[in-house]
Amino acid sequence: MKKIEDYMTLQPNVSREYENISFTVEKIKLTPITTNITTQMVLTDNSKFTLSPLSMSVGVDMFDDQGNKLNLINGNGWNATDGSVQTMDLRYHPFEAVPKTITLKPYVRLYEENQMGVYQLDENNEPKIQYIPELEVTLPIN
Repeated sequence: MKKIEDYMTLQPNVSREYENISFTVEKIKLTPITTNITTQMVLTDNSKFTLSPLSMSVGVDMFDDQGNKLNLINGNGWNATDGSVQTMDLRYHPFEAVPKTITLKPYVRLYEENQMGVYQLDENNEPKIQYIPELEVTLPIN
């Protein structure tokens, strides 16, 4: 992928469910400049992201078929409904080459016990995360 015309859009609409969360990968766009994903999380038990620390603590890491993680550039998230559906558009650095597969690993950031809004930090002062393996999605790239 060297020219701006070199891009690929996938619309897999693949979903995974775990406990009260349904995670759907709606779209992935590979370009020479960024890798973009659009995902949707639905709280299936009628709870709401707006009332939950979950809304600010959910993220998605993206890996190629060699296990290399792309660095997140930025992203936007919004509730498209009464608060039970969260759509996220995330932008990552581009892949060096088109991978055979892309793996998306949703996670939650971990909070300090009894301190709502205060993340647990690792040795690099980054928020600690916990992957949700049941929501993981691996997609083949044709």
